[in-house]
Amino acid sequence: MLQCAIYGLGDPLAKYAYQHIGVYSMLSVRYAIALGFMLLLFGKRVWENLRRCSVKTWIAPCLCVAGAYLFNNMALTCTAATVAAFLRSTSVIMTPLLLWLIYGKQITLRYWLIVIVAVTGLYLLCGQNGMFSFGVGELLGIATAMCSAGALISSHEALKHIDSITLTTMETAASTVFALVCALTFDGGVCVGRQDTVVWGIILYLAIISTLGGYMLQNLALKKTSARVISTLKCISPVMTAFFSYLILGEQMKPSGVVGSAIILLCVIAQTGMKEQ
Repeated sequence: MLQCAIYGLGDPLAKYAYQHIGVYSMLSVRYAIALGFMLLLFGKRVWENLRRCSVKTWIAPCLCVAGAYLFNNMALTCTAATVAAFLRSTSVIMTPLLLWLIYGKQITLRYWLIVIVAVTGLYLLCGQNGMFSFGVGELLGIATAMCSAGALISSHEALKHIDSITLTTMETAASTVFALVCALTFDGGVCVGRQDTVVWGIILYLAIISTLGGYMLQNLALKKTSARVISTLKCISPVMTAFFSYLILGEQMKPSGVVGSAIILLCVIAQTGMKEQ
């Protein structure tokens, strides 16, 4: 839930910053700062842990997380922040499907009912700005959801063999590499320019609080509960995004959005009361 609040604030802040700095350049700086911070604090510990495990232990979650963050931020430049948040949260559907396809885990009827109701709430919250004129932003949102579902599942397995700090650091490293490659490919390099203190403050928030805090909170949560429970809890993220987008960007929430928010909250409460199968 705390991760959702952090991401909810980060979405409109990032969208605001992209009006002043290129998406790939900002992502490169953001992840580089986050990676440097982690290596400064935990570099020795990370190196020792990496020596005790194989690359295949952590490569899948790193690639999925890097893809999710890259696609999500690209989506923010192409569509409304609330729409991007809605599509990102459809990982609530993809996570149990991947668990069934990969591990053969059975999904209860009650869980599917909660998922269906939650998606209905998400649509009411975010499907009010013409989102079904399906374009690049929406496609990137779907790609974000797929990567997010893969990240939850693969991270849950990886954390059986590696600690959360090491995995968080490697996920941050992968995100840095992805962002730099995109910056070099599409922007000809990292071009920051002369930015004011507001933009740099946003970059620092996204680097330290959103990137490191978000990665760490998710990895810590995965040690306590399952990937599919977390995927449902993350339905609260669009509610947070809609609230902060109204305050920062002036994106209006219609009455249907208020109803959708209430439905999502009820689904989260119902999900937390379910026993693991």
